[in-house]
Order: sequence, then structure tokens, then C-alpha cells
Amino acid sequence: MLRSSIHKVIVLGLCVVGASFVAPAAWGQQSTKEPVQVSGADLQAWLSKGFVYAGEHVNGCVFIILGEEASRRTNFYSCPDGNSDTVKGTQRVDGNMTCSKWPFDREEQCREWYRIGENKYEQRNKGSRTAVVTLYIVK
Repeated sequence: MLRSSIHKVIVLGLCVVGASFVAPAAWGQQSTKEPVQVSGADLQAWLSKGFVYAGEHVNGCVFIILGEEASRRTNFYSCPDGNSDTVKGTQRVDGNMTCSKWPFDREEQCREWYRIGENKYEQRNKGSRTAVVTLYIVK
């Protein structure tokens, strides 16, 4: 039963990410002229409200992250190599970055967020102009 629920959430994440290809207007594919960095205050407000977001990593893994408490977030993920799981982790805001720690990470990962469309964001390593993750806020 739990496994079935996990797969449903992963499918939802895939649909959220895939929807950008099916319905660009619905997911705000229109890019802003220049990416705009999301402030630490906005990131903290989102995290405090337990925001839900889905994304696709440059390695092809898709995921959805949710949870009301920053100290108990849940990451449902599925990768092209067939690896998929549900893991618990933490997220926090440090300056203008979110910092996450999941069981598969050796160390905490901190990244800046940039708005690139109506509901489309990129996560980048600090100071980089290259996206590591493309994100869509679900709630």
C-alpha cells in the first residue's frame, strides 16, 4: 500500500514536470528577460508555509518535496536508472539560499533560487550562472 502511494506521488511529480512540455501557458513558460534571484525573505516565507515544489535535476531525476516543518521535509524521487525512493530530510534558509540535507547527500547542499518564468525557477550553486535544477512550485 505504501509503495503504491509512493509511486502515485512520483507520478504526480513527473506530471508536474512534464506538464511544462504539454501546457506551457499553464506553467508559465514565458521567461522573464533576466532571471531574478529570489530573496532569502521570500524563501523563508515559503518554507515557513511548508511549500510544495517539484523539479528535475540535470541528471534526469525528478522529484517532489513537501512537508510542513523545515526539519521534517519529504522528498519523493525517481531517476532514469530506476532508482526511486521516499526520504526524509531537512531544509533551511541561509542568506539567499535554501540548504537541504537528504540521506543520499554527503553534505548539506545550499543553492540560490532564480525566477525564470511565471511559476518556473532554477536552483544554482552559489555564484553560478548554470542551473542545477529546474523547479515548479505546486503549493
